[in-house]
Amino acid sequence: MRGPRSLWSSGKASDSEPLFNTSTIVKVFGIFVIPATAGVLLLFLDPALVAVVTVTLYASLWLLFNPFPALLLYLLLVAVRPQEGVAQLEAIHVERLFAVLAMLGWGLQAAVRKAPVTFSRGVAGWLAVYVVVCFCSIFTSLWKVAAVDAWIELLKAVALFFLISQLVDSPRRLLVLLVVFALGHLWMAGESVRLYYSEGYDYTRMGILRATTSSVSRGDPNSLAASLLLAVCLGIYTIRSRAAALWRVLWFCLICAGGFVVVLTGSRAAMFAALFMLFYVWLRSRKKVVVAACAVIVVAGVWLAMPLQYKDRFMTTFDFERNPSAAESARGRITGLKVGAQMFLDRPLLGVGVGNFSVAHATRYSPPDYQSWLQAHNLLAQVAGETGLLGLLAFAGFVVATMRLAGRLSASPRPVPSAARTHGTSPAPGVAPRFRVWSPPSRSGPPSGFASLTGSDDASFIGSVARASLASIWLLLFLGLFGHNVMRFNWYVNAGLVSACAVMLPSILAKRDNDERRPA
Repeated sequence: MRGPRSLWSSGKASDSEPLFNTSTIVKVFGIFVIPATAGVLLLFLDPALVAVVTVTLYASLWLLFNPFPALLLYLLLVAVRPQEGVAQLEAIHVERLFAVLAMLGWGLQAAVRKAPVTFSRGVAGWLAVYVVVCFCSIFTSLWKVAAVDAWIELLKAVALFFLISQLVDSPRRLLVLLVVFALGHLWMAGESVRLYYSEGYDYTRMGILRATTSSVSRGDPNSLAASLLLAVCLGIYTIRSRAAALWRVLWFCLICAGGFVVVLTGSRAAMFAALFMLFYVWLRSRKKVVVAACAVIVVAGVWLAMPLQYKDRFMTTFDFERNPSAAESARGRITGLKVGAQMFLDRPLLGVGVGNFSVAHATRYSPPDYQSWLQAHNLLAQVAGETGLLGLLAFAGFVVATMRLAGRLSASPRPVPSAARTHGTSPAPGVAPRFRVWSPPSRSGPPSGFASLTGSDDASFIGSVARASLASIWLLLFLGLFGHNVMRFNWYVNAGLVSACAVMLPSILAKRDNDERRPA
């Protein structure tokens, strides 16, 4: 007698009779639905446009059942934003399409494999609380349209955390994601250099020529410098995690190109953050004398090679008389901090509403004769002013939980069972894991082309990524002294990487222990 009929099946033989399976869905849509849709569209649209739509539908169908490539594309679209400037892609919000495809693909996999998924009470729990607080602040915000838009932007960043933590389930996938991340930022740096040295380039702000990109969101020199500096930080900690020459060359090129563009942006915040990053690397290094000597050589070399206009820009931090516009920019950051504190005192529970800082500053905290739409330019002022005490506590909990987990993964040779998800291994006797997730079936080994990249010790690789994420979060906190970066995707990417590492490390260590116990 056969068992009850299940709704979903992966297409493999079983005792039950599934109503649907993935192969049937692909065949129906690929053979009947998409061609029929294209035929109908030919009656009304241009054939070239119909061809583009058809290819897009087939690509979407493939990505729906292969969510990891959709995650990679989504990461590029959020981090690098190459779609900006293309009106058609901006109109349809193509990054949201890939986010939806990746989420649906993950959901289909979880449904097919009947995998129970729960989250920790740490990183994901605090992040969920912060998302809820931001949602509640919409109802008390001064301008609800701006609050809704900001909340949607937050959801896009949170989707990165969720997808990375769920889909990056092997060292090979982690490696591929980091390669894509590095290539995207290397392209961004190259595009900035190309524009900077192109004929007729005259992007001048604060009295100096500053590097930018063709992207609207990442085109701001300060935002561009922060993105590249955070990528450089990731490269410094992961460049030696693999012995492959291609891996090291990729990150070396990114470190050099990224550092060069950071100087060309003329961002004082990024320059100070770069010094902070070098100090952090020295502080956490075991070879402090060697690292200190290298840091001094790098800083001295960069300063000697730096054009005079960027030296003057840096020195305006200490001498406001050198550049009045730069001095005004510095005073604006102090003003933003004061206004954020006043917003917090006026609305201590939920603030003025997520994404409403500039609106509140213009309508409530500006002189009657002059409306200033000043942004916070400070992480603390932004979070406290926009979401109040509840948002401040939730975001602080999220950051602290991520840093604690990253520290444990990078410092301890073995993971703490309550700090990581069980991934095919049993917790220590008497210790119950806090959460469980779907454990995908084992895959065959990587292709021969990946052999040199994946041949290193996976546990050391995981530790390097955890240390890189921890350093990146410290760098984000430092950058938060000069900018309102709570919506920056790097917070959530690094949290996702830490969560993914916590998933993988137990099974990697268990496999290594089994290999060591196995008789020769």
